[in-house]
Amino acid sequence: MKKIWMICLTISCFFVFPHLSLAGATPITYENEVNVRLLTNSTFTTAVNGQYTLMNLDTNAPVSLGTNKSVRLESKSGQVIVTVGTQAIASTKGFMLHETVQQDTNELTLTGMHANAKVSNNTMTVRGSLTIKPSESTLLVINTLDMQNYLKGVVPYEMSNYFPIEALKAQAIVARSYAHVDLKGKPYIEMTEQSQVYKGKEDPTAHNRTTEAVEGTKDVYLTYKGNPIKTLFYSSSGGRTENSEDVWGGTALPYMRSVDDPYDRHDKNTHYNWNRTLSHSQLADRLKLSSSELVIGLQINNRTTGGNTKEMNAVIFNRLTKTTSQRALLGTDVRYPDAYRKFFRTIENGVERSLPSSRFSVKASTSNAIMTGNGTVERSDHLVGYKIQQADGTVTTVNDANVKVKTKDSSILVPSSPVSFTFTGSGNGHGAGMSQWGAYGMAEAGYKYDAILKHYYTGTEVKKVN
Repeated sequence: MKKIWMICLTISCFFVFPHLSLAGATPITYENEVNVRLLTNSTFTTAVNGQYTLMNLDTNAPVSLGTNKSVRLESKSGQVIVTVGTQAIASTKGFMLHETVQQDTNELTLTGMHANAKVSNNTMTVRGSLTIKPSESTLLVINTLDMQNYLKGVVPYEMSNYFPIEALKAQAIVARSYAHVDLKGKPYIEMTEQSQVYKGKEDPTAHNRTTEAVEGTKDVYLTYKGNPIKTLFYSSSGGRTENSEDVWGGTALPYMRSVDDPYDRHDKNTHYNWNRTLSHSQLADRLKLSSSELVIGLQINNRTTGGNTKEMNAVIFNRLTKTTSQRALLGTDVRYPDAYRKFFRTIENGVERSLPSSRFSVKASTSNAIMTGNGTVERSDHLVGYKIQQADGTVTTVNDANVKVKTKDSSILVPSSPVSFTFTGSGNGHGAGMSQWGAYGMAEAGYKYDAILKHYYTGTEVKKVN
């Protein structure tokens, strides 16, 4: 009888005080869980603030933190080395630093973030838990947290806190829907533009409005035929959005159709009438031209429904054969229309910059008035390739880099072909889906977040999805 009583007492203790045996051994489960890969260096430290347990994944046993509030992690010989105080432990599978109780005061501050993370002082603070595994010469670091806290670390870095609240709510829903779809079939998403920019725990003062937008749209998604969609967005449309297939090619997405965007243009949006200049030598390198070939013109032959550049030709003169040819860029040098932005990237102060958008016109640096043999005058971006009659009556083809032109008082050397090309355009980004500056304009005009989203994503529905 005494033994039976003792067994019952033991069982009772197990159920009344489950934390005595299970605390720290089992990671908590997050609502609408998100896994984000953090870009760290091969060695970094984590300051621990709150209720956390460090677990060795080789043994699934906790590692005592003691009074230490800092953990050092390092990639070495295919293992993860964790240092807590003076104790160093190696693990072939890695470690997990997880919350034992989910609460707002829990946070982990990582020092030693990689430059590609683009965080201030290579330091970031995150909510949720961390899993650190070996990965070749570096570490695979995954931040696991709930969707709401993830979005609080995304929205302020995709849309400024000062934007109207309805625009911020639209952005929160777009970010939530994008993450939901992006996670499908993946172990994690990225903290960079490859997924969405994520910089960890929000600043409660600087990000108060973006946090309000996230909390005010909890569990709300943008759907098409009942399912959340991958909601692409960008900064400015330049006046009209794009069909998805006109941006990247491929199958047309029925909810991403070109629409007029009059609210995109307003005083706060500075992405209109931009200019970029690309030198001839840089363009020749991109086209892989020989030393005898010159680009004498760039021609836009066709535009998309939305107005972006679709088909272009480079006009090339060969000084050896003295012939001119047309080279189609789309499908050869450029895979899809949005790739023009990167192809015509400019280099300023040693830094490469893609064109803001593919909604542009292009002009050569040279413009010449030429009197033809019949007395008419025509304008051309180049002189090279033209046949001219010399003073002695002989005819020759302009082939040199410069041509001597006689003026009223003297003679000057004039470039026979463009030395650069200037792109002038409007908009910023790929142009498919929601324009953030357009959302700003619509919100300022009194539109609510659902109307904003339905304008940019054709045939969609805004609703809660549990």
